Amino acid sequence: PLRYTPRAFVIHPVLKLVVTIESDHNSYSYEESERMRMQQYSHHLVKVKKENDDDAMAIEDEEEEEEEENTAQMSEQERMRYRLNKKMPMSQYGAPKPGSGRWASCIRLLDVATQQTLDLVELQNNEAAVSICTCTFRDHGSEVFVCVGTAKNMLLKPKRDTRGGGAIRVYRITTGANGTRLELVSERQLEDVPNALAPFHGRLMAGVGTALRLYDLGTKKFQLLRKCENRNFPNNIVTLTSMGERIIVGDVQESIFFVKYSRLDNSLYIFCDDMIPRWITSHVLVDYNTVAYGDKFGTISLSRVPMQVTQMEDDPTAAKFQLDESYLNGAAHKVESVTNFYVGEPITRVLKTTLTPG
Repeated sequence: PLRYTPRAFVIHPVLKLVVTIESDHNSYSYEESERMRMQQYSHHLVKVKKENDDDAMAIEDEEEEEEEENTAQMSEQERMRYRLNKKMPMSQYGAPKPGSGRWASCIRLLDVATQQTLDLVELQNNEAAVSICTCTFRDHGSEVFVCVGTAKNMLLKPKRDTRGGGAIRVYRITTGANGTRLELVSERQLEDVPNALAPFHGRLMAGVGTALRLYDLGTKKFQLLRKCENRNFPNNIVTLTSMGERIIVGDVQESIFFVKYSRLDNSLYIFCDDMIPRWITSHVLVDYNTVAYGDKFGTISLSRVPMQVTQMEDDPTAAKFQLDESYLNGAAHKVESVTNFYVGEPITRVLKTTLTPG
């Protein structure tokens, strides 16, 4: 079983291993939780002895004799944990609750074929994993890295507080005498939470709060280097996809944005957006001009970039400044609504697939 609630996972394209991120709010880390449960159990034993409960002590003695046979080869700590799990199982008693603002999180490397956990990285200092992706960097050949976005000291109520900032961790999967492991290569501290990560032409694309950024991995010190960014997004970036030089950004409250990356001046600019506010949870590209997305209120929608906007975008002589002109306090152009379908439940994920009869 998993240690915490699974949030997202990716499949390594070469090794075919699964990397998952797990996190729980209002929870102690695994080590802290086990230590506190052991303390509670020790207090229980002391209380029983002080009360001189003969029946309870007799039961304890009988159970200890049975445990000695089963735990003869175990260390003292393992024997204590065995007794704890038998006396106070987590499924019945639950785990200690520290209160709001405390997080427990880990990164798990899983081999699905053998159903074994190859490595598990426990995040410390009240850090929670929120996003994950695989990425290749142009200066590192075809090596595939695992990038994980984390949040520090994040509060959910009364308002989502991200003043603790976040980080982007870059891992590589190594195989050696100790088995297959996740090796931390780089960690970049951020002023906000990276809720969305995605690869983009040999770089890492990150939605950090209201900013869209492109990062590259250095060759000497393996540091994440910021190459360009756009800070003109209203609330919080939650989803990212790309096709060609286009980037589709999903905002938590203001629907979708079509962003163009210009190689000439290494910049990102918004050229098309939606005039209807939507609380985006997931989106997927149907084709180059069409995107399907779902929101928190149970609506699946399809929107399309107008053809004249695509022609203007692809025209090398077209002025970028025409696309930058604001209209209705937003981008210069608006997407066309194709269809809307009300499901009635919050949309958690939208995927593109092939439907077959039967």
